[in-house]
Amino acid sequence: MGNSNSARVITLTNEDPTSVIKVSEGVVQRMKGGSYRKSGVEEDTLKPADVSSSTVIEQQPLFTGEPLTTTLQVKREKEAVLRNNDVYWQQRIADIQENYKKINRKMEEEYETAVKEVETSFKKASNAIKEYPCQDFKAEVVKCYQEHSKQPLLCSKEVQTFQKCVQQTMIGLVENRS
Repeated sequence: MGNSNSARVITLTNEDPTSVIKVSEGVVQRMKGGSYRKSGVEEDTLKPADVSSSTVIEQQPLFTGEPLTTTLQVKREKEAVLRNNDVYWQQRIADIQENYKKINRKMEEEYETAVKEVETSFKKASNAIKEYPCQDFKAEVVKCYQEHSKQPLLCSKEVQTFQKCVQQTMIGLVENRS
């Protein structure tokens, strides 16, 4: 398991081309293919690795064919993505607002037609009753109350006849609608 010679590819990306990637002596030894044995004193310092020297295994490239991108290129790509995202959402908001306006127009049209229908139906009802019913009975009730202002219970017969007239008129209107 541990002794198998498996080919391992390590890719290091150096964002700053002026600096050097520092690796320990143990890593250099392992990259050469040898085993690294610790001496009595362990070095904690890191040595810069010479990438162009013969210490690199089989002279394999550090990157796999993709060109290095700079931070400026990454920044430009991110800004382009953000601009595209802004354009998308502005268009989406404009579409939603346009749909909202269409819905409002449709609702206003429906409201206007409903108002017109109600007005026409009430005009028909008001045209059917051109004169208030039971006016003669009403006049008798008023006259009785004026004559017997201190004794209104004496007008109960006139009030009952007026109520019967109103009820019969209402029944007649309901039957005419049906």
